[in-house]
Amino acid sequence: MKTNELLANIKVASPCSARWGHMVGDDRARFCDQCQKHVYNLSSLTADEAVALIREREGSLCGRFYRRAYGTVLTSDCPVGAGQVWTRFRRLAVAAAAFVMLGVAIPLVAKSPSRDEMPRARAKVYRAWDDAIVTLKTWLGYPPPRMLMGKICVAPPPTPLPAKGSPQSTSN
Repeated sequence: MKTNELLANIKVASPCSARWGHMVGDDRARFCDQCQKHVYNLSSLTADEAVALIREREGSLCGRFYRRAYGTVLTSDCPVGAGQVWTRFRRLAVAAAAFVMLGVAIPLVAKSPSRDEMPRARAKVYRAWDDAIVTLKTWLGYPPPRMLMGKICVAPPPTPLPAKGSPQSTSN
């Protein structure tokens, strides 16, 4: 199976509710305390590295990846036009400035939680941060990515239908 075909056929067999930000590791792989497995970020790898990892692990791995709206898996070596890079850079600069202003404004307005409220307050901050990022990206014109994470399985490629008039397509 070719690289593009293999990546096009990966699916998440068992979705995972664990948060990538709570796992220990780097941008390529982290360890999940919830399921006691390594989770690989396929979108931070090149297409060849992702396919090699899937083949090495014989399709049995936990992974995280972004799937574009039209179905392809986003990898680190996807070609992007120079104009799109400049447009994204400008949008990200505006977003960064907005987040800096937001980061200055929130501590001025928010009251500090008590020790008992600290874990819940931290979870609320994480959710609010994620929501703010998605809202800002949507406002800037980015389609919201479909981030999938969980046990990976490779679906078999679709089999072509037999041509009309072939011996397999006739019925008795």
